[in-house]
Amino acid sequence: MKAEMAAPTIRQMRARMNRGHRQVLEAIRDGRKLAATRLSDANGLMTCRATLIGWGAIENERLTEIGQQLLAPQLA
Repeated sequence: MKAEMAAPTIRQMRARMNRGHRQVLEAIRDGRKLAATRLSDANGLMTCRATLIGWGAIENERLTEIGQQLLAPQLA
């Protein structure tokens, strides 16, 4: 039986985020569909989306509170 890992904090999620994660979050926030011209780009965006779902940032094609926090401007 595997022990479940603790969910990462917002700070940890932000540290792990890349441009693809932000693109996925912004597209969902704005109600847009993302399109990629290369298969590798599409695979990368799908991986980012899966990660965001795992973090609880996306649920039912909507941003959760976590997703909104990830998009919020970071204060120094």
